[in-house]
Amino acid sequence: MVSEMSQMINHHPIIDIDWDKVTIELHSWALNNPISDFDLRSAIFIDQLYDFVKDD
Repeated sequence: MVSEMSQMINHHPIIDIDWDKVTIELHSWALNNPISDFDLRSAIFIDQLYDFVKDD
């Protein structure tokens, strides 16, 4: 779902999947790394997705 959302807004995080942990990094490469609206939208979506799936 994170990948699909990233494709829709054309803002792609770095996703690292380890044994028991997933790390998602958001970067705004073209903007010299300040926090962008894309970062905020992505973070809100990822937080909401996490809250939704953690209760399953």
